[in-house]
Amino acid sequence: MSYWRIGVLGAANIAYNRFLPALEQSERFVFAGIASRSTSQCAPFLERFGGRGYPDYQSLLQDPEIDCIYLPLPPALHMEWGLQVLCAGKHLLMEKPFTTAAEDTAILLKEAERRGLAIHENYMFLYHRQLQEIKQIMALGELGQIRMICAAFTFPHRGADDFRYNPELGGGALLDCGGYPLRIASELLGGTARLCWSHLRYDDAHKVDTFGSAVLQNDRGLTAHVFFGIDDTYRCQLEIWGSKASLTAPRFFTAPPELNPSIHMQTGGEIREIVVEQDNQFLNSITFFARLLDGSESRPTHNASISRQGILVQQIQDQNKQIKRKAPL
Repeated sequence: MSYWRIGVLGAANIAYNRFLPALEQSERFVFAGIASRSTSQCAPFLERFGGRGYPDYQSLLQDPEIDCIYLPLPPALHMEWGLQVLCAGKHLLMEKPFTTAAEDTAILLKEAERRGLAIHENYMFLYHRQLQEIKQIMALGELGQIRMICAAFTFPHRGADDFRYNPELGGGALLDCGGYPLRIASELLGGTARLCWSHLRYDDAHKVDTFGSAVLQNDRGLTAHVFFGIDDTYRCQLEIWGSKASLTAPRFFTAPPELNPSIHMQTGGEIREIVVEQDNQFLNSITFFARLLDGSESRPTHNASISRQGILVQQIQDQNKQIKRKAPL
């Protein structure tokens, strides 16, 4: 089986802690090297994972031996460097969110199509067997008619130096954790999912939205309620309510590879626990990217899902642009 040589653009924690450990287990990719604006930041990566250190981003992009790039920079830099990746003729695996504006996402999608390049937005939870188990439960009718979908992803404050609290770097709850419940809501509602209502809360200390919520609906009238926040108690949950039973997945978005996540099925007063086998969702997302590269997954279909996600986020931004409400005390 042929393999692809991949470079990492930016010495982000997610690259060191999650992406590269998963990449080591892939038979489809070889880690070629990493570029950072500070060469000292590359040292831990090279010591642990090997590869070559590049003195700057352009040196990495100009290496003809590299086929594709993993880009985990802060969101505000995704458009600029994503475009440069594509213009260098490299396939692109982008951390979420793909960009901070739907029009920027459209530009990158068009450029990738024009150049015949594959792109992938790394919402890795979509590739965990937990979601496949939930979809099977729904397909078998165990929940009955689906009445409501609820998804929430929130976590406590991570410190003032974190990019999530910096508006210049594309910070804010919507662009960070908000994408997760929006993406699963869109996945389960299908291609006709549309935004009905949204609400973002801002505060003076952070200068970004710190939490928010939204309601989506599809053409069959099924709705999904989502909540997200970056200054809250931890919650990482998907709930689906049906006419016969309800389902709760309490560790849905961020299940680590060593975890056996649980799905709780409730029928009346009875609760049944379904234990899902361990799975590496980062590795599965990387494998999906490989299938995009070799053509066994549809690039137009995947690109359309990236576009829909960007449009939903943009609509929420537009709804709340003029009304920056402060968070309550």
